[in-house]
Amino acid sequence: MRILNVMLGRHLGGLEKAAFDYAYTLTKAGHDVITVLQKKATTKELYVAHALKTHFVNPLIKSAPLTKRKLQKFATDNQIEVVINHGRYAAKTTHLIALPHIGVTHSHNLERFPQMDFIFATTKALMKDAMQNGYTQKNTFLIPNMLPHLPPQTSYIPKKPIHIGAMGRMIPRKGFDDFIEALKLLQEWNVPFRAFLAGTGPLEKKLRQQAGNLPLSFLGWVSRETYYEKVDICVVPSHQEPFGLVVLEAWGNGKPLIATRAEGPEELISDKKDGLLTPIKAPESLASALRTLIEDVDLQHQLRQEGYKTIRYFTPDTIGTRMTTALQKIYAAQK
Repeated sequence: MRILNVMLGRHLGGLEKAAFDYAYTLTKAGHDVITVLQKKATTKELYVAHALKTHFVNPLIKSAPLTKRKLQKFATDNQIEVVINHGRYAAKTTHLIALPHIGVTHSHNLERFPQMDFIFATTKALMKDAMQNGYTQKNTFLIPNMLPHLPPQTSYIPKKPIHIGAMGRMIPRKGFDDFIEALKLLQEWNVPFRAFLAGTGPLEKKLRQQAGNLPLSFLGWVSRETYYEKVDICVVPSHQEPFGLVVLEAWGNGKPLIATRAEGPEELISDKKDGLLTPIKAPESLASALRTLIEDVDLQHQLRQEGYKTIRYFTPDTIGTRMTTALQKIYAAQK
């Protein structure tokens, strides 16, 4: 199927990464995919590196009538059969294209989308949200996010002191303030560690001040490879996390994982099997889980082994098959 995959965000966040994953997975599954990006998108090198097709629009007029008409003509000229929209800006920009439109719901903002013909929900909770916004089982599909590249499983030798990491955009819902408070408790309990926080965002200055004299390094945005080489234990301290790509990445990179019971991680993780779950906004519980995991090497090995088994349900082959089945149903519905 010829697919227009549209992502108009500029920075490398979870939404932008998911759009790339769609392009990679659908192309690998045999579809002809063209991804629409801003000219200044920081993700464009990813597409080039994997020889994925792209089409660029001017970021200054991404929602202007001229851009909409150009995309409409581009879709016609390239015989596009379906449009996949990541985010409301994408959906608003492509609405003139008279083809089936799929909205991928990465968060609970569906009411801000223009009406879509079909929904790809990344979790059961987001699928339920779609139903509550007027969609039905006939036009809503459960399509989880995926990990495009599964690194080979390697030996695990935790560093001394152990390295703890968290990664994401520094905004309130990511819960990095709780992560820092948990680290402070570990320090009070004389648990040796080093910690790393990867990412940037509006709360960075405040978080740096909160960290004080903790052995915590702020890395900025670094490559996934650099981050996972540095850390032994991954933490997802989010207050809200509709899915949680970092959960998949931690599993794929063989890292023991602790996450809060935000809806995405709670749906993905089997507590005490392939990860540890703690209450939301509970730094003491997070610190206790960290101390337990740091002191129990056998538990570290169990979580990483089971996580690596779980990630196989989220590979391009597995999710690509689900996507293709959904696209076949969408195509048949147009007949």
